Amino acid sequence: IGLDWNYQHPSEIMDEIAKTTPSFANVSFELLDRVGSVQWPCNEKAPLGTPIMHVDGFVRGKGKFIRTEYVATDERTGPRFPLLLTTGRILSQYNVGAQTRRTDNIMWHSE
Repeated sequence: IGLDWNYQHPSEIMDEIAKTTPSFANVSFELLDRVGSVQWPCNEKAPLGTPIMHVDGFVRGKGKFIRTEYVATDERTGPRFPLLLTTGRILSQYNVGAQTRRTDNIMWHSE
């Protein structure tokens, strides 16, 4: 991909991840080699990881709920197709829009 990466060992990549990502601060190649796996966050508060990411609350406070208006579907049930499949996702959205909805994607889905 054209980047000047000169890693000699996978441990160097894990060291870089640990240095730049707080939730991986205590993860090292040696730790993973020794214990097999850890569940992030793995940092000073939880040196061997923890299954609960937000023990004392979210960094920005409580979770944010957003009300959305109901939009009826154009599809209808009938004798031949008595059920509707509801996936809860839009094809171009990832992770229910957690990241992609921060962009100007109104040109994709105006609704």
